Amino acid sequence: WIKMAAASVSSSSSHNYGFSLLSWNIDGLDARDLKVRTSTVISVIKNLLPDVLYLQEIVPTTWEILNSGLGSIYECRCANHELPYFHGVFIRKSKRIIISDSMQIAKFPHSQMLRHLLHQKVRIDGHVVHLLTSHLESMKASKDERKNQLSQCIEEILKCTTRDEVSIFGGDLNIRDEEVDAVGLPEGCADVWVMLGSNPEHQWTWDTSANNNLMVKYKAKCRFDRLYLSQPPKSKTKITPTSLKLIGKDKIEKIERFPSDHWGVLASFEIIKET
Repeated sequence: WIKMAAASVSSSSSHNYGFSLLSWNIDGLDARDLKVRTSTVISVIKNLLPDVLYLQEIVPTTWEILNSGLGSIYECRCANHELPYFHGVFIRKSKRIIISDSMQIAKFPHSQMLRHLLHQKVRIDGHVVHLLTSHLESMKASKDERKNQLSQCIEEILKCTTRDEVSIFGGDLNIRDEEVDAVGLPEGCADVWVMLGSNPEHQWTWDTSANNNLMVKYKAKCRFDRLYLSQPPKSKTKITPTSLKLIGKDKIEKIERFPSDHWGVLASFEIIKET
């Protein structure tokens, strides 16, 4: 995984830069081995050093641990760290990245699970990128509310599109393909995993046949954790995903468990600025 610094390309008509983004449900709702699992999450993040983190299922205890372990490296933001659980966006402190002072929070009015959307505007190497992250309603029975929430997120994406600005929406979306099809994606918005060829090795982000943290008897494989890149056709800045893989797949030896019941989704992007 390449931490891309500013680099010139062969043509004088464009300039290439890059950044990386990790989305990971870190399962703070499971109290078992919580501190050691969260400490391992921090170690993984420090090893990879993504530029942006979308983290879900943070709880007040792990929020403190995350801030202590990552606060010197990342700007840590959430809607309300006193909620029973929540999600957050973490942006690497770097001269390359300028973070807007305010973060927008859009509540889902009919959520029964305290779910909401975070919207953080940044500039990466001078290029505007809107970071949108959420943890959509869980469980199969919540599909109607989840589709409503996805529709609300798409409305926020479209606000960026009308300004000809790029956005990356993602998180633990708990979404199924048929639900996405029913809602429909706007023009220029695409699933990053699909854009990169739908590699089956990086498909299942929640896999009880490979991850035994939940200790359940049933076997299920789902692609709950996703990233969507929205690229307005008139935008002078073009963002292209260059790689995606799943992380957090090594067991913690002393507890024989994984850091979370979800794998994390780590993606890298190239920014091409036309001049």
